Amino acid sequence: MNIWRGCLSFGLLTACTTPVWEHPTKGVAHFERERSECTRQATNEEMAIDPHGGASIPIRDRVEECLRGRGYVERQR
Repeated sequence: MNIWRGCLSFGLLTACTTPVWEHPTKGVAHFERERSECTRQATNEEMAIDPHGGASIPIRDRVEECLRGRGYVERQR
């Protein structure tokens, strides 16, 4: 029974700290489109650097950097 209680507590804690990207003037539709563009750009950059898949910088980090460059801010919820 204690295992379930621990799992539930952990699940609730992680649910409370979900990162959310926000922009002061753009809505969710803009975010989805720009995230796709940033992902495509990061993938293309990585392929240009190393076409065999040895990622120098994780694509996720590149996407987040791109979103920040477009004015998005990551908040914890």
